[in-house]
Amino acid sequence: MERYTVKRSSAEWIELLNKGRCSLRADLQHRPGLCRPQVEYLGVAQPVAKSKLRMAGQPMSLSRTPSRLVAAPPALGEHTDEVLAEFGFSAKEIAALREANAV
Repeated sequence: MERYTVKRSSAEWIELLNKGRCSLRADLQHRPGLCRPQVEYLGVAQPVAKSKLRMAGQPMSLSRTPSRLVAAPPALGEHTDEVLAEFGFSAKEIAALREANAV
């Protein structure tokens, strides 16, 4: 998929998809879109609990079970050690990978 999508800009893809009756907007794809009044009014931009972040929330609203963002996305590499351990790497092997700047 990436082989094809890199051939055009985001704006070009949005225009092409909209012409094909696939509704797509640039507003919600980039952070500046979260500042738009309509996004605020609809509650799409939500605060992330215990954080200063605001992110796009669920695309639908449920009256009895409203969504909320309870955790910020992980920082780059935040879970690297845990993931490597799940794949069977020992603490010593993970330390060696870090020493070699491989992770």
